[in-house]
Amino acid sequence: MAAKPLKIDSLDLDLGNPRIVRTTDQRDAMQKILKEQGAKLVNLAESIAANGLNPMDRFLVGRSDKAAKSIVLEGNRRVLAIKLLKSAPLVNDLEMSDAFRKRLIVAGATFKPANVDPLDCFEVADRAEGSLVGFQPDRLLSMGRLTRGRLQRKVRTIPGRWL
Repeated sequence: MAAKPLKIDSLDLDLGNPRIVRTTDQRDAMQKILKEQGAKLVNLAESIAANGLNPMDRFLVGRSDKAAKSIVLEGNRRVLAIKLLKSAPLVNDLEMSDAFRKRLIVAGATFKPANVDPLDCFEVADRAEGSLVGFQPDRLLSMGRLTRGRLQRKVRTIPGRWL
């Protein structure tokens, strides 16, 4: 599967992201990720502004019903962090503490979008195909924590070990 360069502005967050309760639109998804992740998201944005993206982390996207748009299936937090770094008006529009807002504005002032945009993304036909790309046991452990209490199944991550 070859990487597909996509502009950050052509990427929509996943409204069905398992990290958050189902959302209604992009702003709602941003707000819920920000509320759920808090300082972790701000720290991630500061790291991206200072160091760029980790080349080991890839973005997985699916097709969108909207023309010229893709839905981020893997990498929603990183995409949101980049969107916040690129747009001070977006930072000012979302609800967050003044300390977080200040940190994001400062990080955004030093951020060079050309260092990360366009993003190397891998496009899949659907979520099922996306779940088969790059087996990552630690990702499955994370998914197990996310699904505990929501699904009545166990996720097998390591032979002989169940969550």
